[in-house]
Amino acid sequence: MPNEPAACALCLQPAILRSSHIVPEFCYKGMYDVKHRAIAIDPLEDDGSSYVQKGHRCYLLCDNCEQHLNEQYEKPFLVSWYRRGVLSDLAQHKALVVRGLDYASFKLLHLSILWRASCCQPSWGADGLRPWAKERLRKMLLDQDPGAEWEFPVIASAVDDQRGGIWESLVEPPYGIRLYGHHGFLTTYAGCHWSVLVSAHQCLEIADIRLSPSGSLPVVVGPPQTPRRHAMWKEIYDKYKASRQQATNNEST
Repeated sequence: MPNEPAACALCLQPAILRSSHIVPEFCYKGMYDVKHRAIAIDPLEDDGSSYVQKGHRCYLLCDNCEQHLNEQYEKPFLVSWYRRGVLSDLAQHKALVVRGLDYASFKLLHLSILWRASCCQPSWGADGLRPWAKERLRKMLLDQDPGAEWEFPVIASAVDDQRGGIWESLVEPPYGIRLYGHHGFLTTYAGCHWSVLVSAHQCLEIADIRLSPSGSLPVVVGPPQTPRRHAMWKEIYDKYKASRQQATNNEST
């Protein structure tokens, strides 16, 4: 444990840094065995698995910034996604529009996970995030600014567990994707593959499936994805569009 002050990754002020989680610990619910161990899987490796006692952590944040991310983004996500029962609704309907989300806190939660992953040394899968994007995300998180709707858009696909439910306990680090010519990252937690596009230009093709300022998010249940199956992603997103009407008819309120 570091006992010398270092610059906090978020506020940039010198402080004793905390061992910060990347993905909130509550997203690991159901993963631990009787010894409180989970199996960590590296999706880039054929057999990259090992036991871990906690989710991935690194020394990133001061106490105040750790509390800021927890209060402003993590706790609202816990309520709006887990306690509201969205995953149960998805298991039943397979496609729906989740409504009533707080756009700012919900979007910034997902951006915070990508940003934290990119700040880790060694990186937790997001080392390809460009410096301008990392700095923009830092300022957005610090200022509670979700940005424009098209800026770092968030898209979700729930993961089918092949047993009639949602694979809630799957957690995987981000890896790079390209969608409709735009660069982005896909990270898995909270029952979904979450994609964030990182581009200086708007991706019009996803305008009707990204998280919207009205607090709505279309979600379709699909198979687990890995970098080796990345070619399937355009097919999955095309499926989003085709099922838009079905999702609208099965709204989660």
